[in-house]
Amino acid sequence: MIKPRFRAPEAPPMERVLVLPRDDEVRKHIKHSPLNAGGMPIGFNEEGPTSWPFDSQTRRLLTSGTITRADADEPAAEATEPEGSDDAD
Repeated sequence: MIKPRFRAPEAPPMERVLVLPRDDEVRKHIKHSPLNAGGMPIGFNEEGPTSWPFDSQTRRLLTSGTITRADADEPAAEATEPEGSDDAD
């Protein structure tokens, strides 16, 4: 009887975040390293945010202020009340 080969379980998908560069120089020169050996680096879009994996490189660039999270202001916008919603009559 032939034994089945061992198959390693797949890793869960990595969390991703939307990031924006600090300025155009960062947009032009900073790229996220490839996630696998044969992969391509992840650069920024010409405009707007880019989806990057939330790993140590992304955390380091966020801490240094080189990039900012674009999706960080979405929950804050939901928590604030619209102007003119005072109940005082």
